[in-house]
Amino acid sequence: MCTDVTALCTDINRWCDPTPQGIDLNEVYERLDEIGSDEAIARAGGILGGLGFDGAMQHQATNEFSGGWRMRISLAQVYSTLHFKP
Repeated sequence: MCTDVTALCTDINRWCDPTPQGIDLNEVYERLDEIGSDEAIARAGGILGGLGFDGAMQHQATNEFSGGWRMRISLAQVYSTLHFKP
């Protein structure tokens, strides 16, 4: 019984810890602001638009495209990773 109560208390303390596993959410939000995450969709749309994808195509699954279009998707991934604009 005592072991069960101790285990339960340990779980409750872990669940209530404001920084689980040492992660500070304020740091996460600051980093997201630094990289401009709120503009990511617009940047991705600009990159894909520059590679010939219209608005409807930008919402399709990758497996719906032919090999040539998939290559363009791969190029868009490289551009976005390197922060280049086409």
